[in-house]
Amino acid sequence: MRDLIRDLFTFLVTMLCAAGSYAASHYDKILAAALSGAGIAFLTWRWRKASKRQLCDVRSCPHRHGPTD
Repeated sequence: MRDLIRDLFTFLVTMLCAAGSYAASHYDKILAAALSGAGIAFLTWRWRKASKRQLCDVRSCPHRHGPTD
């Protein structure tokens, strides 16, 4: 259930970035590029967090992990 909520949140943020980028492209190319960059940064952050959660064994890993990792 938790993964479903996270995926839904990711989908909504991605769609909002796409819609904002489309609307902003009619007004300002710089704003459209900034929104696209924000969307790419968000997806990169989510990918990094998901891969860290799936590839790292939290119990035997020598690095400290937060409660949400």
